[in-house]
Amino acid sequence: RYKPRTIKLRQQYILSAASLYVSSVGDPGDLRSLADLVLPDRVKGLMRQAHDASDTGFTAYHHGIMKAVMHIARYWVQVDDGQIAALQDIRKRMGSEPGGPTAKNRAFSRTVEDPEIEARLLFLPETLEAEAIKKGGDGKRAALKMQIALAIAILLNAPIRMGNLIS
Repeated sequence: RYKPRTIKLRQQYILSAASLYVSSVGDPGDLRSLADLVLPDRVKGLMRQAHDASDTGFTAYHHGIMKAVMHIARYWVQVDDGQIAALQDIRKRMGSEPGGPTAKNRAFSRTVEDPEIEARLLFLPETLEAEAIKKGGDGKRAALKMQIALAIAILLNAPIRMGNLIS
């Protein structure tokens, strides 16, 4: 069973594949079913469009689109082995999926490397705690501030997914 976020992402991959196909290869009328979307020539065209439109070549998102196409072909449309082999060849030509942090995450990491910003981040839980205790107020605001301080402290010491932190 998939989480709703995973389902939404897969839907977005499928919509992106269809959009890439229409913008690069053909007419929207050519896509009457998922089977029309997973034809190897069409997949090759849409992945070529994705590559040409990107400054950095194939991204993790493009690899996600290809995985979704492969999943549809294999399990929903149930294409023959020849089509699967052709799709696997396209996937192989895309190269390996990029690993490591994205450019956006690397840029953020560089800002945190500033000693002053790093110190402010590391002491943020204590700062929020002090503010919560000092202001007191109706209790709800103080409790919320303490909850935020605790969440940040947990993330600074044990980076976990937000969904896991929330639960």
